[in-house]
Amino acid sequence: MKQTNKMETSDPEPTIKSEPTLAAENPSPQSEPPGKPVSLFRRRGFWTITLILILIASFFIYKLTFGKQKIHYSTVSVLRGDVENTVIAAGIVQPIQYVDVGAQTSGKLKSLKVKRGDQVKKGQLLAEIDPILAQSALTSANASLENMTSQRSLKEAQLALTKLQRDRNDKLYE
Repeated sequence: MKQTNKMETSDPEPTIKSEPTLAAENPSPQSEPPGKPVSLFRRRGFWTITLILILIASFFIYKLTFGKQKIHYSTVSVLRGDVENTVIAAGIVQPIQYVDVGAQTSGKLKSLKVKRGDQVKKGQLLAEIDPILAQSALTSANASLENMTSQRSLKEAQLALTKLQRDRNDKLYE
């Protein structure tokens, strides 16, 4: 038995197993001749799969970057109470329509019938002006009128006197 072991171990040409190439493992009808190994980058399937993976990755990156943002709603149960809302803003507040308000007379205000910001209607009394200045102006105007009336009477009397003198002088001249 020892001899057989020796023979097995003393084999002059050991057998060498060669590793199969990629072409032998995956034979394809379009592969190159059986003696040459097929390059991984020359297969159509590899490029198709790579292109599909790139497209899928691009799609997901696009969706994450430009996709619609999710809207988050906050909800609260309904309660009875006052609604209070404060807005802080800077700027100039302008009315929808301008209306010039004026009085025919001037003077001090006796009373103001409306407050700032109140809604007013056409013909509504807004304020009362103190009548003392208007009454004194009226009294002065009446005194001037009486003076003018008396001066007119005086001028009419002078005119009548002048006509009488002219008539008398005409008679004397004849």
